[in-house]
Amino acid sequence: MLLAGTKESHTKTEISPLGRDFYRGIVKKDVLKVSIEALYFIYSAMEDELERNKDHPYLAPIYFPTELYRREALAQDLQYFYGADWESLISPSAATKLWVKRIREVGKKDPGMLLAHCYVRYIGDLSGGHLLNNVAKKVLKLPATGEGLKFYTFEGITSQKGFKQLYRSKLNEVDLEMETKVSIVEEAVRAYDFSLKVRQLAGWMIAKSNIVSSFKVFVKLFFFSLPQVFSCILVWTMTECFLHIKML
Repeated sequence: MLLAGTKESHTKTEISPLGRDFYRGIVKKDVLKVSIEALYFIYSAMEDELERNKDHPYLAPIYFPTELYRREALAQDLQYFYGADWESLISPSAATKLWVKRIREVGKKDPGMLLAHCYVRYIGDLSGGHLLNNVAKKVLKLPATGEGLKFYTFEGITSQKGFKQLYRSKLNEVDLEMETKVSIVEEAVRAYDFSLKVRQLAGWMIAKSNIVSSFKVFVKLFFFSLPQVFSCILVWTMTECFLHIKML
């Protein structure tokens, strides 16, 4: 039911500009860094709430901290990109804050709905992580040992395909009323919407940063070239005056 009910939302996320770029092999380091930042805050919230609610009847069957938890891997990636002081150098975007807020809300008020966020994130990571890992490593020339891409490496899972089948079978074992199933699908669609907004805002922030950087370069070049421009104007003016005087 989750797969069918979220198909349209999943497709929207995949065909977003950042999603298309990844699957076409177009990866930029600043895009990867911004994505990892956002995911760190999202997974921190999700895994905090999972720990608090791990005995909930909807969540206990899909509680696989050793195999799935991503927070520590994301922290290692952030340390690789930003250094030892990475925690003081990152902050969540407005879109990321909204998703984190929603995760905290359902964790406290309706923990069963965390199942939807776990499905969207973990199944998505297992499905596309291997491809993204290979593409990013090749394009960005990152270390073969995996630094900077720990998030995409599930060291506790020997077969990602097999584990996805196990995870889905555990989801199907959860005894849910039809009304609850509908609510979980709606929450999963909401999670995909959050994911799309996080990607869109990340793309906008990077584009804005690039424009600002380009403008700064233009200003520097402009003021650097002013003396040369004035010199040319002065030479041209003096030459014209000399020729005019000579003609007299």
